[in-house]
Amino acid sequence: MEGDRTMFSVFIAEDEPASMDFIKNIVSQKCPEFYVVGEAYDGAEALEKLLENPADVLISDVEMDDVNGIELITKLASIHPQTHSIVVSGYSDFAYTQGALRAKAVDYILKPINIQQLVERLDKIAEKLRKDYRENQLYILHSCISKNLVDKKAVDYYFNSELFSLTLIHKGGHEDAGGIEMMGREVLFTNNYKDCWILSGRNSSELLVISESENCMERIEQIIDGFSDGNYCTTVFSDLCKIEDVNKTAKLIASQLDECLTIGKTQTVKLGVQENVLIPNTTAITATPHAKVLDCHEFLSMSDFYLQNGDIKGFEDELVRNFRLWEDGEYNAVQVGRALDLLFSRISRHQSTRRYYNYSNPLALALLNATTMEELMAMVLGIFNDMLELKTHTRQSTEAHFDVIDEYISRHYMEPLSLQGVCNRFYISQTYLSRLFRKHRGMSFNDYLTILRIERAKEIIAKNKSIKLKDVAQMVGYPDSSYFSKVFRLHVGCAPSQYSP
Repeated sequence: MEGDRTMFSVFIAEDEPASMDFIKNIVSQKCPEFYVVGEAYDGAEALEKLLENPADVLISDVEMDDVNGIELITKLASIHPQTHSIVVSGYSDFAYTQGALRAKAVDYILKPINIQQLVERLDKIAEKLRKDYRENQLYILHSCISKNLVDKKAVDYYFNSELFSLTLIHKGGHEDAGGIEMMGREVLFTNNYKDCWILSGRNSSELLVISESENCMERIEQIIDGFSDGNYCTTVFSDLCKIEDVNKTAKLIASQLDECLTIGKTQTVKLGVQENVLIPNTTAITATPHAKVLDCHEFLSMSDFYLQNGDIKGFEDELVRNFRLWEDGEYNAVQVGRALDLLFSRISRHQSTRRYYNYSNPLALALLNATTMEELMAMVLGIFNDMLELKTHTRQSTEAHFDVIDEYISRHYMEPLSLQGVCNRFYISQTYLSRLFRKHRGMSFNDYLTILRIERAKEIIAKNKSIKLKDVAQMVGYPDSSYFSKVFRLHVGCAPSQYSP
């Protein structure tokens, strides 16, 4: 399969020159996915050439001198089983057909050869070759990435190059990563790039993109756009490396990604770059960061002090203060997650209850799903309040906690928000959220959301008197314009079309 990887090679073994020329003309004129790589007029010569340089397809006559077609196919299959074979013969005897099938020939065609029949057989083989070809590429890449097992002959056969660029894309926040052996195990997306593979990363939040081209940033941008779902992404990519260095490079980009993953921050980092680079028509490429060490000793000591003295407000203020410091310092998500895990481990020790609150899963979800440090802080306060409620059957509600939830609603009021949906987002109960709104807004969640939407609608109408009712409704979170009109009239006293500030 040397040369153009979009084409497959055909070797012809035929002892009749006229038949040889006829088959060659069919392949060259009717089968654009194939090219004739070699020919032989007897079986022994064909076997010698094929053992040295295997072809994708062998088309062989049955009756030839020295080594006949059935023997040729049988011997070749034992050494190069990936070669597909078609037997051509003037004999219609069933014994020949049986012999061809036992030799694993793809098909058996009688002379005189029907052009359309041979073309259809080769098209069928091409479809299977493409599938096998891609699967073998994946197997080779995964072996090189996870186990550092490099088969040079296989690489030469299935790839155009021995140089590869690796890009690891991580969507969202921190998630416990699997080992390097998880990378490249499966194809996640098909794509139109013949020299680019979009493979699994260490976990469900990651993609590994492997390319034989160094100039692949434009396609990486497209892949990130399709994968991100509007979330922030952290991307680390390498220069071209040799196939024997793929394992080492995969470990380096995984380690680098863990170092620079920062909650809420989209960034693209080039492995080994020590200064900022701007690639035309792509994102800014940041310098390789050196992760700052998050020293949480003072934070944990102060938290212990407040918890031991039952000063819940002092503890929560200390937590909020440290979140601000972590955000300003852009500490990576792994270190923030480790600090929070140590914190909740200490909080658990202060639980004087037989019922133990398992914080691990809620904390892992919070680190994964939070799009900003503000959101993460609100989620962490929610987890803390769950633990506190389990111990004392009461909950604390800080203004900082509510402010983050309120800001989230202000940013997403045009979406189909619900009380349960917001509770799920911040890992709190409906009772607790309702209590927060009663305390800080003096009304229920649903009343607050309705008033917010109607106020936004009034602002939109005031700025554009000619705007359509259905457009206003959709802009403030009402898919049904008739229902929106009823709600508007109930709260404002007139229809949207009659409203004047």
